[in-house]
Amino acid sequence: LALHLPPGGKDRLDHLAIVMSERPGFFEAAFSIHEYADGIAFRIGDMTVRPHPIGHYVPAWSMEITGPGGERVIYAGDMGPAESVVGLARGAELLILEATLHTDEFDDLKRGHLTAEEAVDHAVRAGVPRAVLVHYPIERLEAIRAICAPTDGRVQPALSRMEIEVAAGGTPVITMPERRS
Repeated sequence: LALHLPPGGKDRLDHLAIVMSERPGFFEAAFSIHEYADGIAFRIGDMTVRPHPIGHYVPAWSMEITGPGGERVIYAGDMGPAESVVGLARGAELLILEATLHTDEFDDLKRGHLTAEEAVDHAVRAGVPRAVLVHYPIERLEAIRAICAPTDGRVQPALSRMEIEVAAGGTPVITMPERRS
């Protein structure tokens, strides 16, 4: 099983292994560990993944994922406001953004998170056909839906079991499979 880690990730796993009373290299016995580097693409199956650094409390990366047909998905988890993500997402079919904060007044000066309003603004300015907001407290779901409403479905909150089909040049199709009992 391949495990892709940010720079320094292998050392962190070795330290974690020692804390767990295991030897350094413990995780390498179970995983094929690869550290990625800023802007350097790597492959996962038939997809190309390119990490881009973004602002957060600790080092963090957005991921640009390109499928075999040229379809592009941008995943930008923990991050503060970032013009670089808006630019990166232009021309992508899908943007996945975090919407952690209720208000920006409680965040660190480094701005490690977005409000739902900021996430919607990023998506609209990027011009993506579809954006999905993640990393939000579930009790904020209805408020986030209201914030997304003016986009007429182009931006919406992620939900459990949501499936998104992405094709190059098209608008991603979102479905919600029925829950099995």
